[in-house]
Amino acid sequence: MKKTIAVTGGIGSGKSVVIEELGKMGYAVFSADEIYKEKLNDEKFVRAIYNALGIEIPDGKRLVFDKKIVAAAVFGDKALLKKLNAVTHPTIMDEIMKRADAVKADAVFCEVPLLFECGYVNMFDYTIVVRRNIEARIKSVETRDGLSEKEILKRIKNQFDYANLSEKGNILILNNDGSRDSLILGINEIIKKIL
Repeated sequence: MKKTIAVTGGIGSGKSVVIEELGKMGYAVFSADEIYKEKLNDEKFVRAIYNALGIEIPDGKRLVFDKKIVAAAVFGDKALLKKLNAVTHPTIMDEIMKRADAVKADAVFCEVPLLFECGYVNMFDYTIVVRRNIEARIKSVETRDGLSEKEILKRIKNQFDYANLSEKGNILILNNDGSRDSLILGINEIIKKIL
């Protein structure tokens, strides 16, 4: 029987690296972030976002997603951010599960950044929580996104607290505090538990 496994963790924890390595091992992998990027090319999806946020839609032109306009609308407004998430998250999760269901495989791994925050953990047979020390997370995000330490810490503070999760039942912890080789060893150990 096919198992669907979520891969999640805080910003800079290494979720994408884990998904990349699982893909190299031959497993079917999907990313909520990648699906979101694809959906932003869908005019209907963009229209739903703009309508939810009350953003004026220009007449006569093809509707293109404008990250700056959306970011300005939701910045500091939790109610609008909630509306944005109510439009985007169900669409993305429907698509990720549709793709996972369509794959003929023993295991499908799905990178889902806001799994716990949005209440999607029960959609999966297992959840791999990637954890990494705070200093390494900050350095990784500084390099990747060019954000300041203050901006990164603010984002971390607003995320689910993965440090307080313990491994039990279908929740498995993958520590990412060493080399890439040690991370791969950890991935293999978790695969043995799941399969």
